[in-house]
Amino acid sequence: QGDIFPDVSKLTYGLFLQDNISFGDRLGVSAVLRFDHNRLKYKKRKVNSRGFQQAVRLDRVRSREKNYDYVSGNLGTNYKLTETMNLRWNVGTVGRASVPGKFSVFVPATKKKPGRVGNPEVKEERSWSTELGFNYTTSGTKVDTTIFYTKIDDYLCEYTSKSIKDPKNEAFKYRTFANQDATLYGAELGFKQKIIEDFFSFKGTISYAVGSYDDPIPDSVSRDRDLPLVPPLRGFAALEFNPLRNMSIVWKTRYAAKQSRNSDVAGEEETAGRHGPCLTYYQPPAHASEGRKSDHHLRWAMPISIVMIPH
Repeated sequence: QGDIFPDVSKLTYGLFLQDNISFGDRLGVSAVLRFDHNRLKYKKRKVNSRGFQQAVRLDRVRSREKNYDYVSGNLGTNYKLTETMNLRWNVGTVGRASVPGKFSVFVPATKKKPGRVGNPEVKEERSWSTELGFNYTTSGTKVDTTIFYTKIDDYLCEYTSKSIKDPKNEAFKYRTFANQDATLYGAELGFKQKIIEDFFSFKGTISYAVGSYDDPIPDSVSRDRDLPLVPPLRGFAALEFNPLRNMSIVWKTRYAAKQSRNSDVAGEEETAGRHGPCLTYYQPPAHASEGRKSDHHLRWAMPISIVMIPH
């Protein structure tokens, strides 16, 4: 009994153009244009399985080669408001081809684990995004904030199918792939402050994001519309001490808010909010600061505790 996905191949080539233009001392414009061609294909192989597995395999191999051609681009502007403040704006579009296994794979299901079958009709993803950002920088302080919005046409999603069933083992589940339009938007704030010059500083970020399918996936057993692996709220904070020129001691903590995500999605679970402090010590060799190549360094990290935040 063989399968088709080990014999897949992917060929990619493209053209990339970029230009930066300045208008006086305050306004800068950058433009990027990219063309990509992706050819995905796999060889014909003999498959000895029968019945349901053979039928699904034959259905998935009807596309032995797929070609994706797409153009991506970005236009960005940066305007210097003052010596310490900058305003930026970007708009762009990106195409992304599937990988061969998404349209050709077949993994049989078991009692404990769902199988996976490709979809020969999957199309390329196309995202359209824009962001607006503000930056404030002085010798001791840096603040950066960004808001963003992204529209994704034909987002490639994986889900547990209602329609793919083995007549002899109806309890077995199968996961497959499809294209579904989606939207992602949010904001991020970053902050860094030197409290004592060259000795003690603080930095941190906090971000909020919302991602969802525009409509539930028609064939999915779940009606959840949340995009997978998009924490709605997360943050990072760190205190850094530099007692010596070549010594750094950092206390940092990361935070992720409670997620109510689709447990049907591979690799995802519904989790309570959590944060985990960690202490890191780092001391590079003395000659590293002199521009010489470093052969070794000393670094260690010690998690202090993991705290679960109640619902």
